[in-house]
Amino acid sequence: MKIEISNKNENYQYISKELYKYNNENGNTPYFKNRSEELKEKEVFGCYAFEEQKVIGGMIVYESLQWLQIQKTFIDSQYRRKNIGASIFKKLEEYAKQKNLVGIKVETLDFQAKGFYEKMGCQLLYELKDCPRGNIEYGFIKYIEG
Repeated sequence: MKIEISNKNENYQYISKELYKYNNENGNTPYFKNRSEELKEKEVFGCYAFEEQKVIGGMIVYESLQWLQIQKTFIDSQYRRKNIGASIFKKLEEYAKQKNLVGIKVETLDFQAKGFYEKMGCQLLYELKDCPRGNIEYGFIKYIEG
């Protein structure tokens, strides 16, 4: 047997396809039983704020396992503390509710937006020290009602 680290797309596709098939056969919830046979990759998209047709901030997200995962958040420094992030987050909450998603998940670092996600009503799930070394990662969720 040989073990290697690689970025070969065909290996990635094989593992993804087989795990998808296994999950569909063995998952005991309607989510797994009602999925199509077609493997879908995570479709990354964003919710953006504009000022005079220029992007001034946004959140990059994707759907996974009936959750909306925030992957990246950035608001231009001159527009921070003006509720732009809150407006974007609320728009994503509306989107998640329309799509009947369970909730929103996000990770942030100690020097980033912990207070923001707390202010948005997110529940702190975990605190991971030294991720990376010298920093703390916080994991948050917010359930969507409805």
